[in-house]
Amino acid sequence: MKYKFSYIFYSLVFITVGLSSCDENKFDVDITDHHVQADWLRLESDFTGLATKPSFTNYNDSLQNVYGSFYRLYAGRIMNFGSVTAPVFEDRVMRFLLHKDIHQLYRTVDSTYHDLSLIHI
Repeated sequence: MKYKFSYIFYSLVFITVGLSSCDENKFDVDITDHHVQADWLRLESDFTGLATKPSFTNYNDSLQNVYGSFYRLYAGRIMNFGSVTAPVFEDRVMRFLLHKDIHQLYRTVDSTYHDLSLIHI
């Protein structure tokens, strides 16, 4: 009997607290007075520029400055080229960028999404 009373009591407390917290959605935030300026950075354009720039090392360093840790994550973990500071990084990236299928893919993406100013957030 004692356990039955405890079970009923705690169930009612849990249901009461649960139902009383359902009055407002905390994720429904009014942002009508907030304006955000988004700058679109085109990593695919900048990254393919590694194949055309006179100094791979200098341009690679500038990409690290612009994109920060995301560039290191993208090149090292997502694309699996290794560390951006490794001696073999340039060879791996150049073989990838100069492949005919990758070049065709880049041209297709660039022709489809050349101007991102039409996209509004």
